[in-house]
Amino acid sequence: MAKSPLPDPKSLLPKKGRVKGKFKYGEGSLYRRENGVYYYKVFINGQELRRSTGCTDRKQAEKWVIESRIPQLRAGKIEQLNETIRELRLSAKTVSFDEAYKTYMANKSAVTEEKYDRQIKSLWDDFAEWATQERRYTSISSVTKQDAEAYVNHIKAGTRDVRAGVKAKSKKDPLSGTTVNAYTQNLGMVFGYSMEKACLTQNPFDQLPRFKRSKSQRRDAFEREEILSIIKAVKSPEYEKTLRPLVYVGLYTGLRKGDICTLLWSDIKFESEAIFRTMNKTKRVVQIPILPPLMNYLKALPKNGSAFVFPVLAANYKRSASISTPFAKLLEKLKIDRYRTVPGRSRKFICKDIHSLRHSFVWNAADHKVPLAIIQEIVGHMDAEMTMRYARHANLDSTRRHLENMPDLLGVGSHPAKSAEPTKPSGSVEPPVIGVGEYLETLKKLPADQLEYLAEMLSKHVGK
Repeated sequence: MAKSPLPDPKSLLPKKGRVKGKFKYGEGSLYRRENGVYYYKVFINGQELRRSTGCTDRKQAEKWVIESRIPQLRAGKIEQLNETIRELRLSAKTVSFDEAYKTYMANKSAVTEEKYDRQIKSLWDDFAEWATQERRYTSISSVTKQDAEAYVNHIKAGTRDVRAGVKAKSKKDPLSGTTVNAYTQNLGMVFGYSMEKACLTQNPFDQLPRFKRSKSQRRDAFEREEILSIIKAVKSPEYEKTLRPLVYVGLYTGLRKGDICTLLWSDIKFESEAIFRTMNKTKRVVQIPILPPLMNYLKALPKNGSAFVFPVLAANYKRSASISTPFAKLLEKLKIDRYRTVPGRSRKFICKDIHSLRHSFVWNAADHKVPLAIIQEIVGHMDAEMTMRYARHANLDSTRRHLENMPDLLGVGSHPAKSAEPTKPSGSVEPPVIGVGEYLETLKKLPADQLEYLAEMLSKHVGK
């Protein structure tokens, strides 16, 4: 089987944003897009107008702005304002639904999986079909907030199946609020990339209210026993370059799958013992301390001349099935239940997957009394409500463990009185118990510097 070519590291990094110029005229400003064309942005009577100058030369773009009538308009001149907006829209290029999708694919900065791209295309094609058949629209310029709301209500009721690879538009289960919110966001994202070209001032999908997330449709963290069984399983040689790094890094950093797969050696600062990573999803820079177990693992990895820490994962990241499916099969093999029944729906919800490693990190950190502000700073995007939920569960588990150590004074308990021997926190990762012979063999394989460090630590411990 031919090996998958490694992607260019630069193609997986976020594209540079707009380059703003110093030139300003009136209440507007001039800026340059990635395609080299200068655009003019101005607010008139509370409405934002953006217009392409059609110029790639700054001086020519400034001349266009000065000669344009836009800066000469002032608040209160409603008739002139409306006339200018009409003229701009009439002179704007008509953007078809197909062209809008192509513009999105050509300009999106986030690196996404093929499965995700197929889903967005299926969703956008269905919206274009609905707008063409139900509204007789041929371009995105005609779409209003009311149209967007009507379409979203259709898909929420399950009257249209927008899943990739499904052609039938038969009656389905009502979609969850979380799914509808994601679809609305994706439609608005595709729409947004063509707004300037179509000279539109508002994105119809950005104005829609979001549905509240159902508590039964949230991912779960792995239990302590599940974490230990997963760690033991991924130590198998078959998972050395695939699932093992995902599990190790995910449990110790809380990074998402995409950030782990595209992690660069330049993101790891060994001298600072920290990871400085620009998140693929949010573009936020997070700083994550590297704990000793993960540090030892990362230092032992071969570089092989690749910019990626995990080149196999980087090469296969866009093909979701090559990563997510093996992990799902591993959970099934370990008899870890991945599904939860959702009231009112025949289709079960997947509550445990690779993303649950991120939730497990939050749970474990909260269980070890890491302040919530620090946890949120590390994970970057997880909302405060979700972080608090894990913190409450962690505190409850900690309280229960301590109370269960109390003696059964009434003599009516269902279990014998326990001693005050401390127990390990739920969700924590503990080293496996090995025999003396295996321990000695392990010591023989350690490099000299690690043996010296171990000897020094043992001498300090014995001296106490």
